[in-house]
Amino acid sequence: QGIVQSFFKDKPYIVTGHGGDISSLNNGIFKRLKERCLSRAKTITVVSEFKQKELNKYYPRYESEILSMGVNTLLFDRKINYSSNYFNQGNRKVILYVGRLAEIKGVEYLIQAMKHVGDTILVIVGNGPEREHLEELAKTCNVDVKFLGSKSHEELKIIYASADVLVVPSIIDHKGAQEGLPTVILEAMASELPVIATKTGGIPQLIQDGVNGLLCEERCVWQLTDNICSLLNDHDLYEKIAANGKETIKEYDYRNIAQKYHDILENY
Repeated sequence: QGIVQSFFKDKPYIVTGHGGDISSLNNGIFKRLKERCLSRAKTITVVSEFKQKELNKYYPRYESEILSMGVNTLLFDRKINYSSNYFNQGNRKVILYVGRLAEIKGVEYLIQAMKHVGDTILVIVGNGPEREHLEELAKTCNVDVKFLGSKSHEELKIIYASADVLVVPSIIDHKGAQEGLPTVILEAMASELPVIATKTGGIPQLIQDGVNGLLCEERCVWQLTDNICSLLNDHDLYEKIAANGKETIKEYDYRNIAQKYHDILENY
């Protein structure tokens, strides 16, 4: 969108770097088009400190400011949205993944980890090119996985509130792309749902290991397994992570993020 907008000379614009849009297509005509987009932007923002460093690596001429993604904290509320036995799980705990089913998301490592977790089910929300492969992997690993496909925010608010743990097993993909700051983490924290994630991209900017979430190395099945079991078996840790996540997310409320964008626009 930024490249297209750069051809409308009389229209000032803000361009934001979210993830792979910074790290990919940095050769030939694409690089020149991205240079054009950045050079004509009134302001450049990125969603995390990691993405700012990445932008500086590929396009050192341009200054940017960090402006994270936000979340509607009024929408994602566990006390309001919780639904008992929403996944027909019975007495089992529900491990949740939300996002595209693509290589960068690392879902295959989560499925492998679930082989070693106790009496639980894995609920996967989202679609993408990896879905067929992941469905076959779940069968091979003999893991109970529910693939729900894409869901609206109205449905997601209930899904987050009714699950037990969110896992974000992101990796660096074969093209070198990494996550910016996944919105699903913000939504889960707002729902008081404890989060386990990998130390990739902008995720460590948001999650402090052992305080408001649990972190592990990417592609590390045993660490994913250990973190899931720790949350499910340690009530005090679970409550601590959930409460601290809810507190962390106040900074990322849409009203705060919107004010920051408003301030940028007012400076034109």
